[in-house]
Amino acid sequence: MCWGSYEGNTAIPNVRNVGDNSKNIFSCIWLKLDLNLITMLKKPKLMKVLSNLLIYVSIILFSCGGNTGRQKSPEELRQELKMTEHQNFNQYLTVETKSADYKLWTDNYSITGSIKSTASLARFKDVVLTVTFLSSTDTELKSVDFVIYKFLEPKSKTDFEIKTKMPSATKKYNVQIKTVVPID
Repeated sequence: MCWGSYEGNTAIPNVRNVGDNSKNIFSCIWLKLDLNLITMLKKPKLMKVLSNLLIYVSIILFSCGGNTGRQKSPEELRQELKMTEHQNFNQYLTVETKSADYKLWTDNYSITGSIKSTASLARFKDVVLTVTFLSSTDTELKSVDFVIYKFLEPKSKTDFEIKTKMPSATKKYNVQIKTVVPID
């Protein structure tokens, strides 16, 4: 709301403090010029004073809009960080494979490794890993998703083991995190 009183043809602007005790925010400044006053602006000195006044009023009005300067509480900052970590899990989770051993008696390969979380607050579960089997020419032979049904706490590491059949032409493989389930 704008405050002011009228005196003749011109509104006399008032400034009112708004907000908490630590911050003063100018609310609004009204300046009403009547047509009679505009005709009096033919005097150069008065014109200069009023143009400077209009510039100052414009600066104050533009600086009043927008942010009230309220700082976020520590809990709001924690929630924002947690949400960011959940949405950008690939920046906070890494997968590292240790080995792929062939088990003759089961005719399977066992891929072992670990998933590491560098997140500060976010917790995850049910990490979906995509294992891509590649030939010697880097041709993709097969791609399979595996769910690791474990909880992943902030700043922690969990081990996994995947048992699968590899295509016969496999020379190497990649393991990447596809998706995760965030825990609130």
